[in-house]
Amino acid sequence: MQHHGQLPKYEEIEAILAPLKSVLSPAQIHGLLCGVICQGMDSLDEEASVAIAIGVSGQEVEMTEEQSQSLRVLLEYSYEQLSEMAFDFQLLLPEDEESLSFRSQELARWCDGFLLGLEASGAAHVEALNERLSADGYEILLRLTEISEMDETEVPESEENEESFMEVFEYVRMAILMLYSELHPAPHRRGSSSRVLH
Repeated sequence: MQHHGQLPKYEEIEAILAPLKSVLSPAQIHGLLCGVICQGMDSLDEEASVAIAIGVSGQEVEMTEEQSQSLRVLLEYSYEQLSEMAFDFQLLLPEDEESLSFRSQELARWCDGFLLGLEASGAAHVEALNERLSADGYEILLRLTEISEMDETEVPESEENEESFMEVFEYVRMAILMLYSELHPAPHRRGSSSRVLH
């Protein structure tokens, strides 16, 4: 299946957010958008979604066309990959050249953003999703919560730790697709052309 969007680089989103005084990191923003999508938004309003993402909802934010376009690409990528259940779905995280500590921290923040997205889009508490999820699905939410609370300020660089990080990364990546699948039964995923990205 051909995908028209491409995941922007972490540094690109970071550079855009700096002058906007975002309270969230790029990883948290991507997680938040994915949480909003998983919770049930079948049509995304770009302006509202970006306002939520940069953490300044309700405030006037002036963005250049280039800034707006880059955030739009991130939004469209997230929506397309999840709604089409694309198994090459990726998380917006720092490049592999960055320290393992930083990447681990941002993976935790990604999960934190995802849980924020679920809450921001209608679930007052993650527990409120229990009735919509299978036992396995709810267990995934609890596991994502645990990952989001990891506060390891220093992760020694080692092959073993790198492998552990990749295992958690792959778990989160597939877990998000599984949650989307549970929250959006198959009939609602068909005919994706009927959903509109503004």
